Amino acid sequence: MTLYDCGADSYVHKDLDGWNVCMDKSLFKWWSWWRTLGERTEDLLLEDIRHIEGVLEPATFAYLRENTPIYVEKNSSFEGAAVYHPDSTWLIDNDHPAYWEKSVMLDTQLYLDAAECQPAQLLHVLAYSWLD
Repeated sequence: MTLYDCGADSYVHKDLDGWNVCMDKSLFKWWSWWRTLGERTEDLLLEDIRHIEGVLEPATFAYLRENTPIYVEKNSSFEGAAVYHPDSTWLIDNDHPAYWEKSVMLDTQLYLDAAECQPAQLLHVLAYSWLD
């Protein structure tokens, strides 16, 4: 896999089982005495990606992995733990970067908090990418 350009220096690129994930660098500052918020999110995200790989047809999973980068934000201005951005027009009109187009965005804390009661939140939002 070639190095993916996350679009801004505020992100660190992670390759999670071949999936391009751009994580806010501030997530890797020490959040607790033993693990950063970024490490906790990365672990859950990898677990979710592996689960999704097990339930989707291989061609569908490969398409999503190749065409839908994931951005992980510390403080998202969007409602909910996960959102899909189908078009750059709305993003630009609302003062967000166009490079988020065709990507999934996760709000770290909401994603972690909702994981137990909404275990399929990533799969749910990836469905929007598949239908786009």
